[in-house]
Amino acid sequence: MSDMVHRRTLLRAGVGTGMAAIAGCSTSNTGPGNGNSTETEPRTGTESTPAETKTETSPEGLERPVTGDPVPELQALDDVVLEYMRDRSIEAGALGVSRNGELVLERGYGWIDEDRTDPLEPDALFRIASLSKSFTDAAIETLVADEHLATDERVYPLLEIEPVGGLGDDRIEEITVQHLLDHEGGWNPAVTGDPMFQPFEIADELDLEEPPGKRDIARYVLGRSLQYTPGEASVYSNFGYSLLGQVIEAVGESDGYHSFLVEEVLEPVDIDDVHLARTHPDDRPAREVWYDDPTRCSNALELEADERVRCADGGYSFEALDSAGGLVASTRALLEFMDAYWLTGEPRVRTGGAGSSDEDAGNDDESDETTENGDDAEDRRSAGPYFGSLPGTFTVASQRADGVDVVALFNRRYGNPGEIAVDLEEAIDAVDDWPSAA
Repeated sequence: MSDMVHRRTLLRAGVGTGMAAIAGCSTSNTGPGNGNSTETEPRTGTESTPAETKTETSPEGLERPVTGDPVPELQALDDVVLEYMRDRSIEAGALGVSRNGELVLERGYGWIDEDRTDPLEPDALFRIASLSKSFTDAAIETLVADEHLATDERVYPLLEIEPVGGLGDDRIEEITVQHLLDHEGGWNPAVTGDPMFQPFEIADELDLEEPPGKRDIARYVLGRSLQYTPGEASVYSNFGYSLLGQVIEAVGESDGYHSFLVEEVLEPVDIDDVHLARTHPDDRPAREVWYDDPTRCSNALELEADERVRCADGGYSFEALDSAGGLVASTRALLEFMDAYWLTGEPRVRTGGAGSSDEDAGNDDESDETTENGDDAEDRRSAGPYFGSLPGTFTVASQRADGVDVVALFNRRYGNPGEIAVDLEEAIDAVDDWPSAA
């Protein structure tokens, strides 16, 4: 099994495990809620602080508005998304579909604001949660292609981070870039909890007066023992991808992870609508959706354990997530990224079309068959569906072998990702007459 296929399989694992492998969403004690909230989803373990759950739903009988140009041939996709949202009291969503690199559908559903007064436009911004990891993969691929980094390079010497109390495990020095890409770095959040969502514990340990940033989190985790020898197991790790972002900062000679991403990954393919997440609502752009989160957490922004806030708006530092799950984007920006890169990070090439690489990547289909428009087997690869989930956020993206890419973003997490992915796949399969580009 190739490294790329191995990584893709792990990233897709959420379909069959109730999203246990998705950033910030778990049925164990690995994500948000471990010690700082109560979730609507079942989970094991104990809570270290009291918490409350508040259910927020739309007014009875209030019909969700739909924005963007209707496409009669793709009406079934609108129906799928609206039914999914109605059945789960989801108040805001966006859907984007492209075919052979051309946008064919871009729709907004529901309201961008909590008061439900302003319809959500198709270009609305959403936190994309673990879909952010695909951008991190692409940044690492860029550094490797430019010979600034090797996947077998050891990570710890690159970071220039001094762990609290010294290095907690000699095996940390053996962790490579490839280990982090493959979620084989040695951390098991089912045992320790996910450090990306432990602001109070880390702040106490480091005697911080502000919520811990990603380097604070790294100082804390690198000062502790691993749960297994790097390379000997695959366990989904948000922290591993946080370290990859810090590798990008160390090697990429930029002002930060997002700056490198913009300058070296996005701008070369004319993508300009991917941003860093902001925790507090007042710090977000006007186009960003409100996050309908029924969970309540201690206020991590102020490190006030007794003050309860909506977890999506202050229970964690979403800025600290950046390369692991802290990006914000529109459906169009995601589709543009997916036209240029595979969701596993490799540059994508379409025969006679978009892309900048001579080598394609995706699934294992080595068929010599051609598509309807004469494209060869390179266009018949696929990737996904991939998912992301955080308090107030649920996302899905898929690159199909028939050249159709689809992205759906929602402002409320839901525990079973497979449902919407399957429904969208079936609706796309049933399209008989594809429209021209939007």
